[in-house]
Amino acid sequence: MNRLLVTFSVCFSTFLGALLLSNSAHAMKIAVSLPPLAGIIAPLLGEDDSIEVILKSGRSPHAFHLKPSHLRMLEKSDIAVTAGFGVDAWLDKALNTYKGTHINMADISTMRLYSVRKGGVWESVAPHKHTEVDSLDSGIDPHLWTAASNALELVIAVSDEMIRLAPEQKEVISERRDSWLARIKRVDHEVFMALNPVNRTPYIVLHDAFQYFEKRYMMTSAGSISLNPEQTPSLKRVFALRERIEKSNIRCVFKEPQFSSKRVQPVVEDLNVRIGELDPMGTTYSDESSGPGYVLYDVFLKRNAMQFVGCLTIDKVL
Repeated sequence: MNRLLVTFSVCFSTFLGALLLSNSAHAMKIAVSLPPLAGIIAPLLGEDDSIEVILKSGRSPHAFHLKPSHLRMLEKSDIAVTAGFGVDAWLDKALNTYKGTHINMADISTMRLYSVRKGGVWESVAPHKHTEVDSLDSGIDPHLWTAASNALELVIAVSDEMIRLAPEQKEVISERRDSWLARIKRVDHEVFMALNPVNRTPYIVLHDAFQYFEKRYMMTSAGSISLNPEQTPSLKRVFALRERIEKSNIRCVFKEPQFSSKRVQPVVEDLNVRIGELDPMGTTYSDESSGPGYVLYDVFLKRNAMQFVGCLTIDKVL
């Protein structure tokens, strides 16, 4: 009888311990401003964790306004992640009273930063050292996520905060982080090799959303139609770009799925140039790994690289 009671006591204690551990396990809720940030962070999460994207698929961050539903989403999150430097400035006011942890890519000291390039024909731009600024007025290009090296730094920053909030899950979060970092590095190398045959072929983009990507893979971008894709370029800029296309043997002009093709047409009309498409939000690259409104970052890198290769390959018939 005593042995039975001891056995029961041990079993009950084990069950109670497991129950308490289960109840104490912290289900993380993360809100991100932009879809590609979700694609960078999602592999760090466990089955009970969740991630919400404020900017929904197909929308542009350049003309976005928060709704009450977005504010409620933010309030319920443990961690909010933004890119900074003005691209998601519509969250700034709400974040002033946010009670969770805010991770801003612009505030991570190890981020590689570049200065904003004006619309039109470009000259080369050197890397910019990290500074404590948070808007486009600062002169820093805000599209940090398009560089794999910056994505790696964000993965580390978010995983560190997740471990701080849920120290009992340190081992499993660390395992997910290390596995994901290794995959991004592997895909980064694959993309570098895939783009090497076309990285000297010049092209023009709709707006300057891929400077970090271009610098990483040594691409030859010749200019952008506009700085803000919501704005129509001047006739002077259109003429300058058309002249550059003809004189520099520009192979391709890239549009973006979030904006009308009419933004590109005046620049390419009657010229012997291809029209490609790049997606800085990554939401058009559907894949089995897709989450609600985003794709994982390795898919983001590979699909945009494929768009470059497809449009810039020289032996294609013009």
